[in-house]
Amino acid sequence: MATRQNSELSVAEAARKLGVGLQYAYTLIYSGRLKARRVNGRWLVSSQAVIERQKIVEPRNEVR
Repeated sequence: MATRQNSELSVAEAARKLGVGLQYAYTLIYSGRLKARRVNGRWLVSSQAVIERQKIVEPRNEVR
């Protein structure tokens, strides 16, 4: 049985740290913009990936 490492977060924890919603966190994972791996059917996000993601500023679609 695989155990969760201290350097990995649940998707909910990663979303909270990134300040994004849970659904957007999954979008980041599925699109390859947030490194994660599946263990026993659950996604685990690398803490380092969260730190790297926090450095990225993406343009937002603004209504003018």
